[in-house]
Amino acid sequence: MQYETIKQIAARCNVTVVTIYRWRKTEKFPAPFKLGPNTTRYSIDEVEAWLKSRRAEV
Repeated sequence: MQYETIKQIAARCNVTVVTIYRWRKTEKFPAPFKLGPNTTRYSIDEVEAWLKSRRAEV
C-alpha cells in the first residue's frame, strides 16, 4: 500500500487542499493515517476507490 501527503492527494484529484478538508467533513472522504504527531498520509488505494465510487454516482 502506498501513501501520499494531502498536497499530493489534492494534486491527484485536481483540487485544492481546502477542498480535501471540506470533502473529509461532508463527503466521507477517506481519513488519513497518523504516522507520528505531525505526520499524516492518505492511502492512494482508498482515495482512488472513493473517486471511482463518486464518479459512479454522477
